[in-house]
Amino acid sequence: MKIQNLLSEGFNLRLLATGSNLLSVSLRKVPVLLNLNSLSGIADQLVWLQLSNSGLQDTVLEILGELPNLRKLNLSKNNISDIGVNYLTGLAHLEYLNLYETKVSDSGAAMLATLPHLKELYLWQKQM
Repeated sequence: MKIQNLLSEGFNLRLLATGSNLLSVSLRKVPVLLNLNSLSGIADQLVWLQLSNSGLQDTVLEILGELPNLRKLNLSKNNISDIGVNYLTGLAHLEYLNLYETKVSDSGAAMLATLPHLKELYLWQKQM
């Protein structure tokens, strides 16, 4: 039922490997109201999340900060700033983060430097 709910809310789900329950999730379409709370039902399985250009604001990043196994996160082209990035500093397994065309500053990037496994951070063409 959780999978059906996510599909009906505009998410695509893909298994990352045969015999694994790890998931990659992306938006199929940008809904009028994006409900990230629905991701909590698959939080342990979710390792890759693509939310570029989906109308996100800082406050909803608190939900993403509670995804314990997230390794790849694309938040490009969203209206997020250092306030939202602060919610992501607890993502202990995060390896890849795309913040292209966001309002995240050098200070926000410095907060992310504490992430122990972060290998790739994309932060350019910042919105002013």
